[in-house]
Amino acid sequence: MLIKGRNMEIIKNKKINITIVMAFFVIIMLLILFAINMKKHVKADNSASFLSGNNFVIGSDENIITSNELLYRGRVEAKDKDGQEINIKDLKVNSSELQSLNNAIRDKKDGNYPITISNGLGETHVIYAVVRQHSSGVLPRYSSETSGIKVTNGTIGGNDFTLSNTSNKYVLTRDDIISNSDVLAFDRNGKQYKASDIIVNQNMIEEINLAIKNQKSGIYPMLLDTPKGERIQIKIGI
Repeated sequence: MLIKGRNMEIIKNKKINITIVMAFFVIIMLLILFAINMKKHVKADNSASFLSGNNFVIGSDENIITSNELLYRGRVEAKDKDGQEINIKDLKVNSSELQSLNNAIRDKKDGNYPITISNGLGETHVIYAVVRQHSSGVLPRYSSETSGIKVTNGTIGGNDFTLSNTSNKYVLTRDDIISNSDVLAFDRNGKQYKASDIIVNQNMIEEINLAIKNQKSGIYPMLLDTPKGERIQIKIGI
């Protein structure tokens, strides 16, 4: 009976040990499955990534633009998840939208044309290229001291025009010039300047008014500037 009792105790202990081993095995398998499941659902941390760009103006005298020129003129900047600058060559411009923009430039079709930029990390940003039938337009100036996409000022465009009032008593004003030239300008952050922000060359206004008074017809230059120094020269006919 003693031997039988010992055998029963040994069998009981073996069952307990087997149960413990099986439980441990099940726990290990559950942990492995949990880790695999988490790996499937965890997304890349792009919290430090960055993609931005600004609206810009295109004059009717300009040619169609490439994707790289668009990225520069739109002051597009991008950084990866580690905060490192993404090379402009690695940014993608929506090709069909770029084609629509170039068609509008070619056909001199005014409008605001959206362009979607992507950084390869699943992030996109939309900027607008503003096509206006301007006689003059300028590219933003870039710093030659940096390798990145750095614009110092902004963009401005304006139209040539001819005065309809040829009376020698007519006096050309700053507001007349702003209105007739349909001037459009953006600062370096893509924010449109107000008409009151545009600087008109006062000396040139006086020269034109003197020509009007003396009934001296001709084509006269006029400088228009943004507060940050971007400049165009339009022509005014009298």
